[in-house]
Amino acid sequence: MALAKRNKQSFYLENKNEKTPKAIDSEWNEYIKSLDEPKKISCIRDNLEKIKELIKELLDNSKLQKISNLDELLSLAVLPISCLIKHAAFEDEDECRMIYITHIADDNIVEPQDYQSANSLYVEYTHVEEYIDNIYLGPQCKIQHKIWLQNHFKKKRREREIKLIKSEMPLR
Repeated sequence: MALAKRNKQSFYLENKNEKTPKAIDSEWNEYIKSLDEPKKISCIRDNLEKIKELIKELLDNSKLQKISNLDELLSLAVLPISCLIKHAAFEDEDECRMIYITHIADDNIVEPQDYQSANSLYVEYTHVEEYIDNIYLGPQCKIQHKIWLQNHFKKKRREREIKLIKSEMPLR
């Protein structure tokens, strides 16, 4: 188990023209220290174990066993946790996950139509530009796509500019 975090290379790419390698290393070390990863992982393990025990208790409860779709209901109850967990095989994907915390009756939540096969709850989002600072473009990104993005964001007239940065990381 590991916490989601930036990688050291991203610190260098972001600051290579503005800071010395020593300053970037120092900033990286402070970032890693601030995460307090061992403590957080221990806490996560403890909480996941408690959830597992609670689910077992609920499944073993003779009164609750009368509910025909108890397994599905419990799966639906813990579904929001799934957005917080990423399989280790996809660790190299530097994705950004946005999490919207609210009550279950929020009108923004898109509910599954068929609860028997429910495997997702989500919130539609369309206006995320105000939360974006940088967009990293792949090394093979065509110039016309970069220009289109620049023009798209200029039309939005944001308070802050979104930096379009061409990645120097090769495709794997």
